[in-house]
Amino acid sequence: MAKSIPVTSSQPFSQLNSLWWVVTLALVVFGAMVIKESWIAGLMLIMFGAVVSPYGFARILAWLSADDPLQIRVAIVLLALAGSTYVLYEHTARVAADAAEETRIKALADAQAAEAKRTAEAEAQLNSTKAYFAEHRDAVLAEFATAVDGKNLATAKAIRDRFILAIRDPEFDQILNRYVSLKDEVERAEAEKARQAKVATLTGQLASVSATDYTQAIMIYTQLVALEPANKSYQQKLERFTKVRDAQYAKEAAEKAAATAKAERQKKIEGQFSGWSGAHYKFERLIKDAMNDPDSYDHVETKYVDKGTYIRVISTFRGKNAFGGMVKNTKIADFTIDGSFLKEVQ
Repeated sequence: MAKSIPVTSSQPFSQLNSLWWVVTLALVVFGAMVIKESWIAGLMLIMFGAVVSPYGFARILAWLSADDPLQIRVAIVLLALAGSTYVLYEHTARVAADAAEETRIKALADAQAAEAKRTAEAEAQLNSTKAYFAEHRDAVLAEFATAVDGKNLATAKAIRDRFILAIRDPEFDQILNRYVSLKDEVERAEAEKARQAKVATLTGQLASVSATDYTQAIMIYTQLVALEPANKSYQQKLERFTKVRDAQYAKEAAEKAAATAKAERQKKIEGQFSGWSGAHYKFERLIKDAMNDPDSYDHVETKYVDKGTYIRVISTFRGKNAFGGMVKNTKIADFTIDGSFLKEVQ
């Protein structure tokens, strides 16, 4: 005997089935919206919407003689959404790729067309120039020669630039060679004029440079030597200022090194003495070790004399003698600059 369809599936207008009609409507509407982007994804959503509708799902359950577990319809809805999303994504990506390829092909075609247009225009311009020269050859050559002979480089250059790629004419080439020679001559003259002006400017600056401003003088003479390599005077002055500067730098470096060494030496010496009492740390310990009653030691004064390779320390102190009386005494000893004991001075 066939199973009866559960109440939740056989009553399409119950509260639960009303919710599934909403889900069905949502899937159908969503499918209709998507179908213009991807007809496959849209039909999938509409089809799955029909499957999970109370009416459609009830018919399927009746055909299968099965119950109506809620999780199956939920799984179908999730499958519909996931599958349609994947199909829509793939379709959109393919459409975007096709559009990009069409854009690339169009851009390539436009570039080729533009290049072909430029080539055609250049070819037309070249042919026009050839035709013009053939018709006005004598006038063009005369104008070119007049410009070169008159040292009118601007006009000569304009004529050269216009016809140099379009024609091959022996007489034109002869005038062109004269133009090139004239151009080189003018450029050399202008360069020489600029060089002389630069030399005059630099020599003028030397008048305001002080005798001890070696850096500025070296900079100026370096430029002058580059501008006039054959000028021995510039070379000699450059060498002299360079030697003086280097000697000055060496002297300053030596003085700095000496000052640093002196400061470090003084720091080592002062580090041997107490900043509070002025006593020599190591000498004080040696004195206490030799006293009858070290606890009675009372520092009075400590001085030192710098002997160059060592220091001589004179320490005055009080302490109890063998009879218990307080006496004043002075000890003298020599120490290295690093504070090592050398000897006691009687």
